This record gives sequence, C-alpha cells and structure tokens, in this order.
Amino acid sequence: MPLGSALFIAWAVVVAWSDCRTRRVSNRLVIAGLVGAFISAASRVSSFAVTPEQAALALLVGCVALMPFFLAGVMGAADVKVFAVLGAWCGLSALRGIWLAASIAAAVHALVLIAAVRSRSGDASAWSPWRNRRPAFAVGAHRGAPYASVAGGRRFAVLAGQLGARDREMRRLPRAALPLHEFGSAAVEFALVFPLLFTVLYGIVTYSVLLVAEQSLTLAAEEGARAALHYESATSVVEALAARSSNACSVATQATAWLGAYAQCSTQTQSCSYNSAMDCVQVTLTYNYAGHPIVPTLPLLSLALPKTLSSVATVQLDPENVL
Repeated sequence: MPLGSALFIAWAVVVAWSDCRTRRVSNRLVIAGLVGAFISAASRVSSFAVTPEQAALALLVGCVALMPFFLAGVMGAADVKVFAVLGAWCGLSALRGIWLAASIAAAVHALVLIAAVRSRSGDASAWSPWRNRRPAFAVGAHRGAPYASVAGGRRFAVLAGQLGARDREMRRLPRAALPLHEFGSAAVEFALVFPLLFTVLYGIVTYSVLLVAEQSLTLAAEEGARAALHYESATSVVEALAARSSNACSVATQATAWLGAYAQCSTQTQSCSYNSAMDCVQVTLTYNYAGHPIVPTLPLLSLALPKTLSSVATVQLDPENVL
C-alpha cells in the first residue's frame, strides 16, 4: 500500500472512531491530518495526485463551503475542520464525492435514529420532528449527526459501524440528557439544502477565478503590445516587425506563467485599417478553459462556463521609425 494511502486511511479511521465514540474530533487530530496532507502533497506520495497548491485551494473551498452551516448552528466546528482537511488530502475533484456521500449518509442516519427513538413511544407523533416541545433527536451536548465520521469514512466504508455505535449510545442516554436546541431533523434539512448552497458557493469561486484569468490575459496582452515598441536590431522593416512580434509574444507568455503552458499567444502584423501608412501589431492571447479548467467544474456547471478565454491588444508602429 502506498505511504500516502496508509497515512490517509489511518487518520480517517482515528477521526471516525473519535467522532462516533465521543462526538468530538480534537484539534490535534485536525492538525495532524492537515500536516500529513501537505507533506504527502509536497513529497509527491499522495495517492490522489494532489499538489500543494491544489491542496491549499481545496482546503479553502471546504472551509468556506461549510462555514455558513457552522455559524447557523447546524454543524459542529469539528465537521467543518475535518471536511476542509479532507479537501487538502483529496483535492477538489474527490471532495465533491465525499460531500455528496456524507450528506446523503448523514440524512439517512438521522432518519433512522428519529424512527428508532419515536417508534418506542407508539403515539401518533412518532414521526414529528418535535414532541412535547422537545426535539426528536439529540445526543448529549453535541450535534446529532456524526458528519465528520461519515465524511472521513467515505473512502473505506465505516458507515455501518458508525450507525450501530450511535444507536447503542442513544439507548444508553437518559431522556433528560437531551438538550432543547438540537434535533435530528436539522441533519435532514441540512442534507436537502446543502447541495444547492454548495453549488452556489462553488459557482462564485469558479466565476471569480474566471474573472481573474480573463483580467490576467488582458493585462498580459497589453504588456506584449507594449513590448512590440522596443527597438530590435534588423536589416529590413519586415525582419524588424517579426522580431518585435516575437518579443511581444515572449513578454505576454511570461505574464501568464501562472496559467501554465495552456495560454497560447499569436501575433499578426498588417497595415492599420484606419491608416494604411502605419503598421499595426496585434497580440492575441487565448486559453482553452474547456480543456484545462482552473477549478474542477460540477457536472452541469460546465454548460454555463465559457469554452475559451481570450484577449487582444494592438499597437501602432511607424515603418519609418522601426529600423
């Protein structure tokens, strides 16, 4: 087994065990997982082929995506931290699958426990989220659904053991220990609402990155056009214009280095349409976003994204001053 896989599985097992047994995930476990994720990414031993930059981006997305639910009191802080660290381990592509599976599993888990608790009473309100002004489902002083353990268990199928452990613990807790402000229906509502909110947040992040890339292409094309004004030693006007065009593309490509080798530069030299006595050098930068998305897209979100990003800048040159 690769070292990266062994480290991830060991950490996820400990997180799931801690969350199921005590409904807590200590900060030591979170920090250990975060350090392990970045070490695996930096040393290229990660089984998910995640780079440190991708790990940092997924960490940020995972934290931002679940933060509103923590602030609303639906999720615990440990759930948000573990989900963010899972992003650092697995990257954005795998994070989507973990989020979907964990949300569905948490909803099913809550429904099963609500049914188990209410079926003992035998009254007509067995399936009501509230009974005698008390919540239908809560465990101790913590949130009802072990979201962190379900998310961590996405990779090695510990869900069945988690459900059994939480059922047994529910039976041992006295009814008086259940707080008034936590209930199992919140997990169901969370599972229903979270996909929509996550899609909106993911779309905001994606379009923000698109705007940054488009602005970068625009500035790079302008820098390339300015570079065409620099003097190049040549024996003819045609040779000088070719040298200036080459220099323009070189400068423009350097300005878009963060996009990798996928930003393509091309130049076109011709007489200016508004003044045939002048030569115009046009610098065009294009980026095939459909083939090389900066942020991995959701299945349907790709339909609303542009296939290609491009920017054009033009500079006017006087043939008499080119040589």
